[in-house]
Amino acid sequence: MQRKSPDFRWGRFPLQYLLLIGLFSGTVARSDGDRFLARIEAPASFHIAAGSLESVLLAFSRQTQIQVIASPQVVDLAVPGVEGRLSAREALTTILKTTGLVYTIVGDTITIHAGAGGMPGSSESARRLPL
Repeated sequence: MQRKSPDFRWGRFPLQYLLLIGLFSGTVARSDGDRFLARIEAPASFHIAAGSLESVLLAFSRQTQIQVIASPQVVDLAVPGVEGRLSAREALTTILKTTGLVYTIVGDTITIHAGAGGMPGSSESARRLPL
């Protein structure tokens, strides 16, 4: 006697279920990223005194509730403070403007690193200067 195969195949169900979960998780991740970008663009009051990059970034991180990562080689650089109502993006740009450093947003973390020209006074930037 020949068995009739059912219309519904259990073998396909898990894949369809996983695809559906993937669609929802992508939406959640996207909205988390959108919320983070909105948070760094929203105006806020900043009261950060000038000092070492380490102390200024710690104050920035406390005021914005944003995690910032920087290399130990650059934390002793002197940077300006930030005072007034501006976005976190504007504040961070002000903090880094004299250092040759730039930032990258990865997920909900800001990473500080050397810009394309390297840091002022570093051998990397000296090699890139035209002769």
